[in-house]
Amino acid sequence: MTNGRFLTTHVGSLPRPDDLIAMMWAREDGIPVDKAAMEERVCRAVDEVVARQTKAGIDIVNDGEWGKPSYATYIKDRLNGFGGAGNTYVFQDIEAFPQTKARVMADPGRKHRKAPACDAPISVRDMEAPRKDAERLKTALKAHGAAGAFLTAASPGVTAFFFRNEYYRTHEDYVFAIAEAMRDEYETIAAAGVTLQVDCPDLAMGRHTQFKDLDLAGFRERMELNVEALNRALVNIPAGRVRMHLCWGNYPGPHHCDVPLQDIVDVVWKAKPHAIQFEAANPRHAHEWAVFETVKVPEGKVLIPGVIECQSNYIEHPELVAQRIERYANLVGRDNVMAGVDCGFSIHVGSAPPSRAGGFGADKFVLSREASYASTLGPLCRRCRRRVRTHMRIDAQRRSVVEVSNGWRSAEDRPNGRSVCARASHGRRQAGLLRDLAHGKPALRPGYQSGDEHMRPGAADGQRRHQHGGRPARRVAVPAMAGGAREGTNRQPRQG
Repeated sequence: MTNGRFLTTHVGSLPRPDDLIAMMWAREDGIPVDKAAMEERVCRAVDEVVARQTKAGIDIVNDGEWGKPSYATYIKDRLNGFGGAGNTYVFQDIEAFPQTKARVMADPGRKHRKAPACDAPISVRDMEAPRKDAERLKTALKAHGAAGAFLTAASPGVTAFFFRNEYYRTHEDYVFAIAEAMRDEYETIAAAGVTLQVDCPDLAMGRHTQFKDLDLAGFRERMELNVEALNRALVNIPAGRVRMHLCWGNYPGPHHCDVPLQDIVDVVWKAKPHAIQFEAANPRHAHEWAVFETVKVPEGKVLIPGVIECQSNYIEHPELVAQRIERYANLVGRDNVMAGVDCGFSIHVGSAPPSRAGGFGADKFVLSREASYASTLGPLCRRCRRRVRTHMRIDAQRRSVVEVSNGWRSAEDRPNGRSVCARASHGRRQAGLLRDLAHGKPALRPGYQSGDEHMRPGAADGQRRHQHGGRPARRVAVPAMAGGAREGTNRQPRQG
């Protein structure tokens, strides 16, 4: 959290301008495109997309991946060794639904995507490309400002997923060769002062695609291998400079074959990045917040749950977004949560859900605004279903707030780890006193000892307990106003 609100971000890809799409499609199809014209257009595009994100209120922004044809297949233009026949993979969940399969595979972004097989030793061809990505983004940041920035890069595992291996003896040899080649890009991005995001759909989507013929134990072994390769590539980068994206596949399928988060989260924790961005808003994974009621988040890890679904035509109600953020904050702590999106809005050039294309700014503004709203109001009390507001302890003599604390009990005291409000009044009286102080009015009359009906007269400045729903809850008292207040006197009505 920053300044009392949750930071907001997204996964990376955003719908590109039509003219940039045309230029990139032409290049992917082998049609000559002037390099200088392409570079100039990408520079302007990155400036445009950063401006739109900052205007929408996004805190941690990126270049929209507007300089890449895809979040993963771009590496064929930066690494040597990929010249074999293209790879065709199958989503297991859509095989029983031919009409859905036809729609998914007809996506124009997928049709133009090129993913040749690896048929030669892998080595770095273009070391300047990631440096140019970082320079374009940093130039736009100087012009428009933002709390922070990130750049995406394909993980070794997802690269092995898209580009079939026809050269290396084993999958292990292949994925570690990719890791060694990608290390330069990772380190270049981190050295530029922006956060590196490694995209790792292989750790979830791989279960019902590349490794659909393996049982869960076999898939987890492949996960372990891919995580080990990723960690080797990140060996020189501090964990705090890296985040990762976990994904079950960004396509409009039934997703009933998705591996449950519960079955893989322990392997995910072994990856070096300190922040984990994952799907948490779509109907297949929205329930998995409950995983964190029993699974402890390792020390130093931050969750970036998706609170906006990227494949739905619905625009989420602000209150729903707030509830999703609150739910995770209550489970793992406010400082361990950042608000994100399920996945990218245009993972391949020219692909985007209909309602989101060209209009991501409105969605992100809702996300940003409601993240702040959620951090202000706090969660719902699970007993009385009213929002818990912030506690304020007021020094009436100095007319200032001397303590602010959350209106719910600590995680250790919560039954079943859920929120129980610690004030029957939900802080309404304290809020009124704070408003009075702000307007220069006397907050308390002499003898007015407490800001709550349940506090005993004569309590000066301390803590008392009262019953709420049959359970004791801790209270914060309001100090008496100096100049006539005496311990033991009865309360009198407020003035002003």
